[in-house]
Order: sequence, then C-alpha cells, then structure tokens
Amino acid sequence: QDERFTAISAGAAHACALRPDGSAACWGDDSAGQASPPEGERFAALASGAFDVCALRPDGSLVCWGGGHPPAGERFAVGRLSG
Repeated sequence: QDERFTAISAGAAHACALRPDGSAACWGDDSAGQASPPEGERFAALASGAFDVCALRPDGSLVCWGGGHPPAGERFAVGRLSG
C-alpha cells in the first residue's frame, strides 16, 4: 500500500512523517523510542533530533518522544511560511 505524507523529518538513524490526517508514521532506529510516536495524536508539524522527535499539535502544544524532553507548559504558534 502506498502512503502519502505532507511533511518528513529525519534524525540520526530514524525518520518520521506526517500523514494528511496529521498522524505520524516513524521508522528506523527505535533505541530511544524515537520511532514510536504517540498513538491517536494529530500534529501540525514535526522535527527530529539525533534520538528524538518533537511535534506541534494543532493547538500549539508540544509533544516529544524518544530522548527529548519538551519544555513544560509552553505553547507555540503554528503558522505557515509563504514564499
């Protein structure tokens, strides 16, 4: 089955991508949990580090998995770049 993605981000030995519905799919090295996104979550954007992934929910709240730890209680603006 072919998958379609709207964004992709790669770390040291893993990658994650966003599906059109906002769910994340990850693959590759999962030694720190970086290829195991939270189930049932929807995201507007994501970014990968060497052993972690952080993603923005549509409401601007942040969630990370793998070796990273999100800033507590922070909210971020979700926007689009034009160019």
